[in-house]
Amino acid sequence: PTITPTGVTSGATVTETVTASDGQTMTVGAGALTVSKDSSSPSYAIVAGGATGVNLGSLRFHAANEVINLERVALQLTNTASSSPASIVQVTLHDAVTGAQVGTATFTGNNYKATSTLSGSFQIPKDSDKVMVIKGDLGAIGVGLATSSSGALLAVDFDGTDIGGTRGTGADSGTTINTAVATSPDTAMDGVRVMKSYPTLAKRTSGMSATL
Repeated sequence: PTITPTGVTSGATVTETVTASDGQTMTVGAGALTVSKDSSSPSYAIVAGGATGVNLGSLRFHAANEVINLERVALQLTNTASSSPASIVQVTLHDAVTGAQVGTATFTGNNYKATSTLSGSFQIPKDSDKVMVIKGDLGAIGVGLATSSSGALLAVDFDGTDIGGTRGTGADSGTTINTAVATSPDTAMDGVRVMKSYPTLAKRTSGMSATL
């Protein structure tokens, strides 16, 4: 169809000049997921065999360009010379803010690697972070139990080399988003030393004489 513009005030026909040109190029960033050790991870500690809910470290997840719903997390036992899968019965994963359990992982047989398929919601905000706490139920120590000797140095870390082991789905794009080794290498938690028993010291605050 032919379009003939006219002036609103004058009523005169306007002869327009149209120049064809390309608009500005817009680049839409793809969703990206990265993982790192969070600064809230505990320092090296001594713990008792058979203890449950032991804090083994925290992972910080970052979602770039869109909200990501995390689905899986790849984990590994890293002090293989000192510990074995028998040293830990189960790993549980928790939302650091709410404390809610969102997944579990088990190192079965002689496998030092495990993948947790999350059973609860763990949504990482766009261009922001969310922290996950790793807790462990430790194997008992003694004859005929999970391990027979004390002293295992146990550490559970994020496995950055497991391509596809840690992944989520972009809330806007609907695409599967994996971590990459270059941006999410293995973490290195301090770990815990698992002992059958160990002494503890506490400051006495009552029943003490004021004089020698």
